[in-house]
Amino acid sequence: MLATTTCAVKASDFSHRTTDPQRTEWTAGKLRHLIAALDGAPVIVIAESRTGHTLVGVELVGLRSSFASSNVEVGIRSQYADGSGSTIWHLAFNLGNTIIPLGDSQAKWTALRTYGDEQFVAIQRAQAEHGECEGRAWGEWDATLGHHHVNVTYTPHTTNPAFADRWGERGSWTYGVANLTPVG
Repeated sequence: MLATTTCAVKASDFSHRTTDPQRTEWTAGKLRHLIAALDGAPVIVIAESRTGHTLVGVELVGLRSSFASSNVEVGIRSQYADGSGSTIWHLAFNLGNTIIPLGDSQAKWTALRTYGDEQFVAIQRAQAEHGECEGRAWGEWDATLGHHHVNVTYTPHTTNPAFADRWGERGSWTYGVANLTPVG
């Protein structure tokens, strides 16, 4: 076997805040960007983190809402030596924290870039529609990516009374991924 390099992708790579409750879990937004960046490249993935059941050389093929719960499932396709294959759907929160691309050393960086770009565009849109014009100028904006949507939240800073009249109200807005375009 020829030696090669890759770059493991951890769910926490997508979270800039250490207080993010889903920092170490695979969410629909994280997986959506990773699947697109992999573009069919095989991976090593722990399909069941409680048991350590690991799949080697499989393909992440898509996302869907779970039929049994409100959770998201990721399709994992196995290819067999005879050319046949099958796709099995696994709950995303059961996946191990790390997915290792085989043969695509840029997938991690592409996924992180497109994920961040989508967050930026969603926050930019929310700021244009609900920012300074509604008194929201001195707080923190955050975007959480889902399967088909992005949720943007604004939390006012409350530590400096000098800016009390500029804090603005807490807010939350949801945008469809298909409708996100850069502002300006």
